[in-house]
Amino acid sequence: MKRICIAAGGTGGHIYPALALAQSAMEQDPDTRILFIGNADRMEARIVPEAGFDFAALDTHGLEGSLLDKVKAAISLMRAIPKAGAILDEFRPDIVVGFGGYVSAPVLRAAHARHIPIMMHEQNSIAGKANKVTAGCADEIVTCYEKAGEQFPAGKVKLLGNPRGSVAASATGDRQVLESLGLDPSKKTILVMMGSLGSTTMNDIMQQVLARPVEGLQFLFVTGRGNEDAGRAFDGRPDVKVVPYVDTLAIYPFISGMICGSHHHCRTHRKRHSGHSCPKPLCGRQSSVL
Repeated sequence: MKRICIAAGGTGGHIYPALALAQSAMEQDPDTRILFIGNADRMEARIVPEAGFDFAALDTHGLEGSLLDKVKAAISLMRAIPKAGAILDEFRPDIVVGFGGYVSAPVLRAAHARHIPIMMHEQNSIAGKANKVTAGCADEIVTCYEKAGEQFPAGKVKLLGNPRGSVAASATGDRQVLESLGLDPSKKTILVMMGSLGSTTMNDIMQQVLARPVEGLQFLFVTGRGNEDAGRAFDGRPDVKVVPYVDTLAIYPFISGMICGSHHHCRTHRKRHSGHSCPKPLCGRQSSVL
């Protein structure tokens, strides 16, 4: 029986590719044991158990904010290493896979100290902080972009793409979900999404971009949880539907185009519509128009 520990958290860009890998592993071998480790207070604590996987929580914080906040975050990350080690000792994984998010750093550190094989996955073209600081712990690093590979030790990198892309390519969608959002299936739909947590800056810009209706198009504007106020500018607009979150796999087959600031969503949309003519997403942490 294989035992796989997956560390991921913070945003859907880390969590959903990790879930895609876990689901694929279970399809290949139903006897596989999988344990996710994530933050106790972030979206993974809800999404992972709902997907049917075991979940262990750590209390960690990102290196953001004031100097004091960063010091507190660094302390939380250091304290999480022994707790992560205790979880690994109990679960005894054959491999640890890190998908990024600051919670993955103490898990990979603890796994490295125990000589457990480690694979790291980087979803973005610009590597995240957690993956950068723990790259030395990884035995292999999987990337989605050549640019990302340049930021890691060359001998460890393999350009294999995003597991979520394969899931999106085979998604059949659910027309009822589209209709429940108030969208007309007969019209072309443009999905506007800046990642699972949204982007305040881009939400403000999109209010200007979508200020006037575009003939023949309707827009699904995903603001991200906590940014719902950005949608008030479109109250009464039948061509713009605003939601804080959406199950993208349920609607991908019905999406004609996408404006996105998340590499995960841009890349999976291109995978889904690989036979269509569309511009290549911009690299870096910029928004992309497909």
